Amino acid sequence: MKTPFAAGALHGLVLIAGMALATCNVLAADIVIVDRTKLADQRVREVKLQTGDERETYDLQGGLGPAFGITIDEEKNTYVTRQGDAPDFVGSIEVRRHGADDFETLVPADSYVNGGLARPFYPIIRGDTLFVSSWLSHQVLMFDRNTGEPLGAFVDVDVNTGLGEGGLVNPRGIKFGPDGNLYVNSSGSNETLVYDGESGEYLGVFLDTAAHGIYVPCGIVFDPRGRVVIASASQETNPDTGEFEGGFAVFDWDGNRLVRVTPGAVCGLERTPDGRILAGATGINQLLAYSFSKDWLENEVEVLRYESKVPDMVHRRFDKTRREFAGPNPPGAGGGGSAARWWSDSWPPGATDRR
Repeated sequence: MKTPFAAGALHGLVLIAGMALATCNVLAADIVIVDRTKLADQRVREVKLQTGDERETYDLQGGLGPAFGITIDEEKNTYVTRQGDAPDFVGSIEVRRHGADDFETLVPADSYVNGGLARPFYPIIRGDTLFVSSWLSHQVLMFDRNTGEPLGAFVDVDVNTGLGEGGLVNPRGIKFGPDGNLYVNSSGSNETLVYDGESGEYLGVFLDTAAHGIYVPCGIVFDPRGRVVIASASQETNPDTGEFEGGFAVFDWDGNRLVRVTPGAVCGLERTPDGRILAGATGINQLLAYSFSKDWLENEVEVLRYESKVPDMVHRRFDKTRREFAGPNPPGAGGGGSAARWWSDSWPPGATDRR
């Protein structure tokens, strides 16, 4: 960690009711993937998590550029970011309302009315707000998830540098962590940066990803054991070992790397209630599922889908309204102590905001 911040002084933690643990297995039913195998025929597919078999397919609108990120809100509406076309990459966002057959435009590909969205990558939702990383403008922007109205920048541009606050360069994966703060993968500087979950104020560098072989950090998830998983979209090879720089790595809360796998470039990540990590290996066009031993020394990998370029994915089913890490400390939690211990002992998988 290049610029450690006080991990022990966590605020805004919310203990989830134990009942959620009893129902979280429902989350394992399906995942929804962005399939960008053919740019001329991009689809959103619902597939069975256990087998990778297709259940449903939905068409995206044409002419809006490559699809990339996907998320689902608590009302089961599905949102997809479209990156726009070169050279301007004016981004847009589509939504499929729950029960509808097709996607519709939520945020238009119009630089005058889309809040400055430029080549968007990953979306996440908190409450009625849709947060989106805007790669070309070095920002994290906000939109009303119901109307698509721009709500301004959560992470804005520093007028002195022209980059995002804290030196944010080309943001990709974004995720609210168990401390309530926003973690942003700065793909242009190979860092994971942290911003206050309420104000958007820059807090520091959580991780120098390049120091661990993670170049062009892309997707980010927090897995059920209290670990941070970060993908590398790099397609370069290491001249010394011949291995791809891509893949993903698992870190503990102190920024120590526990394991790294290198199936080539990986963009989208998801975690399952049983602890597996799903990786969209875009370099080899496969959707992979990894199971790790408790000591992270061994792993088993299963190919869920061949010939599928999956830049992002999200669970389709969940029983409870999404709980947020934005409330006061839970009774007995206190203001200090180990974040990793609280997290691994108390955080039920699948109960956080969804990407």
